Amino acid sequence: ENAERWKTLIADLSQEAPQQVAYRPEEWEPLLLSILHGQAAGEEEPGNLSVVRPAGRVRTIRKWWYAAAALLIMAAGAALVMMLGREQDHRPAVAGTGEQQDIVPGRNQAVLTLADGRKIILDSAANGLVAQQGNASVVKLDGGQLLYKTAGEAAPETLFNTMTTPKGGQYKLLLPDGTAVWLNAASSITYPAAFSGARRLVTITGEAYFEVAKDASQPFLVRTGATEVEVLGTHFNINSYDDEPAMAATLLEGSVRVTYGPHQSMLKPGQQARVQQPSIRVVNDVDVDQVVAWKNGFFQFDRTDIRTVMRQLSRWYDVEVVYEGEMPRDRFGGRLPRDARLSEVLRALEQTQVHFRIEGKKIIVMP
Repeated sequence: ENAERWKTLIADLSQEAPQQVAYRPEEWEPLLLSILHGQAAGEEEPGNLSVVRPAGRVRTIRKWWYAAAALLIMAAGAALVMMLGREQDHRPAVAGTGEQQDIVPGRNQAVLTLADGRKIILDSAANGLVAQQGNASVVKLDGGQLLYKTAGEAAPETLFNTMTTPKGGQYKLLLPDGTAVWLNAASSITYPAAFSGARRLVTITGEAYFEVAKDASQPFLVRTGATEVEVLGTHFNINSYDDEPAMAATLLEGSVRVTYGPHQSMLKPGQQARVQQPSIRVVNDVDVDQVVAWKNGFFQFDRTDIRTVMRQLSRWYDVEVVYEGEMPRDRFGGRLPRDARLSEVLRALEQTQVHFRIEGKKIIVMP
């Protein structure tokens, strides 16, 4: 009888959440069986790693077997199955997070500053031509994208534009050479409306992901603070927020050269250069999926401490974070969708020893 119940549970889990959960249907069975034996599938080691899974928004499951599965998972102390959805109950599990106080996630929004100082609020601008910069037409596309199209001879002077995202904003930019740039929240990029000369130079603050168009005759250079990243054509991510402990350049494809003062490092795919005075440290076998999860619509953690988690939430939900008392040493793993409301994310994190209280746009973190 128990065997039949588990078969029914596995079948229903697979049917209720196809392609929306972190575990594929064929993975439910070993996960649940491992829970029965006291250890969740995929656990790296005993300890205080708290796993938030699965990612995605699925409707509230009211059948008894989902509650039972969740209880078993929590009892095992290894994996938390979170069913996040717009239809789920808004229980005040997080203090002060009644529905009227809930905070919505960020969205596609940015401000474009033209060479003459004019500012265009992109999220409210109509699709189509938004500006003309020399021989470049600046076009707003659907889905939070801005495209530069060049025609004719280059302008006699270089016209620099800047795209800036606020907290709670993100945007995609297609540069005149075909390079695609994803700009994370509270970030900026300054670039010419048309590339000319021996190299393609852009400057960023915050975080950006690049897919650089190949052009061996004109290397692509990204400058952030005192650090430069040079490429010919490649995919890489740069995180240079001022409140992070180090600037991190992570390579997904191709090769890049990272320069910081007199120090230089060549990266291979899967490596990350962490720039922190006075030198560059190269880290091997980085989880690149975690690094670019923001660009793919997720928060993704891997033994991540609470302060690092909250810095990401602060930028995306445009909230202030305050800490009360000594923070527990719990670390978090797994992923959650960035389109979840803040209370849903905090409720998932509260499965550990960390608790939260929302006061307007302020999040108080408590042990």
